[in-house]
Amino acid sequence: MKYFLIALTIIFLLPFTVSADQDTEAIPVMPGAESIMQSSYKGSVRLELLTKETPETVANFYKQAMENKGWPSGTVMISGNQSAIMLYDKGRQFALKATVKDGITKVIMALVQQE
Repeated sequence: MKYFLIALTIIFLLPFTVSADQDTEAIPVMPGAESIMQSSYKGSVRLELLTKETPETVANFYKQAMENKGWPSGTVMISGNQSAIMLYDKGRQFALKATVKDGITKVIMALVQQE
């Protein structure tokens, strides 16, 4: 679990920049969620959302949504008020971290494409 959290931290700190041709279709937006930040860099995408859904519900939604996009099945990890997913496929990575605070879940996702 320690290495998983380090990997998530590294992915979420990658230097993404906002561009005019963002491809957020690579990561679907959960129904009812509010997008608060979108950025992309060389085909990689970072997306932040706010929702009233629980972190577990968010993680399960994205696990299924990414499977529907052809990604391999992954495991949802839940610890207290947080959930996480990390998926790998042909050199690509998808990572999600969802944390609830005061009844609002903040979701940070990144899809890192192979260069």
